Amino acid sequence: MLPSTAVAIMRKAGMAGGAGFDVNSGGCPGGVFALDVGHRYVQSGEYARVAVVLTDVNSKAFDPEDRTIGVIFGDAAACYLLERTRAGRGVRRVTLRTEPAGYWTAYVAREARLDADGRSKASAFGENFTTMEGREIRDFVLGTLPKFIESFVRDQGLEVADIDFFALHQANLRLVHGVLDTLGVPLSKTLTNIERIGNTSGASLPLVLREAMDTGRLRPGQRAVLVAFGAGLNYGAALVDWSAPDDFARHG
Repeated sequence: MLPSTAVAIMRKAGMAGGAGFDVNSGGCPGGVFALDVGHRYVQSGEYARVAVVLTDVNSKAFDPEDRTIGVIFGDAAACYLLERTRAGRGVRRVTLRTEPAGYWTAYVAREARLDADGRSKASAFGENFTTMEGREIRDFVLGTLPKFIESFVRDQGLEVADIDFFALHQANLRLVHGVLDTLGVPLSKTLTNIERIGNTSGASLPLVLREAMDTGRLRPGQRAVLVAFGAGLNYGAALVDWSAPDDFARHG
């Protein structure tokens, strides 16, 4: 629990002279929430480069016999490396929201559980296990996110059709497709990896973006909307004008 994961990463990477701290935004929403924190530090002008590391070892809090959890998630780490860009490129806007009424839809808490032989179960954190109310999360995502995304885009003076690429948190393939179908967005404007590596929590968005770049689905000059959601219920969106290497201030 202490010191922070950020300090552990810096120590193992041999980094010194900087600063590191953790941002706890509930795991899955971190792909936008933690990004916004890093973005604001860069915007302040005091930091030339910020690494926002999204890393969740979800399996450590699993009950191995709970198939409502274990078959969905994967363990992963990914990183946004943020630097200042020229005007008209980079992160244009981030909007964050919280619905605390959904506090109990996904959580990790102490709960005594027994196996078939009556013996106490344990995760890597003792009697702490992940619990998720899948139906409630589904209803929230499909009922709230399409309207939220549409409103977010229009607040930037754009229409949904003006967005070139949508990166959605990889909670569930049907949820990703359901949100885009409701918006009338063709699936050619997104990319999914949950069918191969599972729900990788906060790491899912940067992993989708990396693959989209590598495969040519996301190119410099295009507009991308990043959407993350999860425990809290926390959810948010970021509008990004994707940058080329020479759009960054260090190259100018």
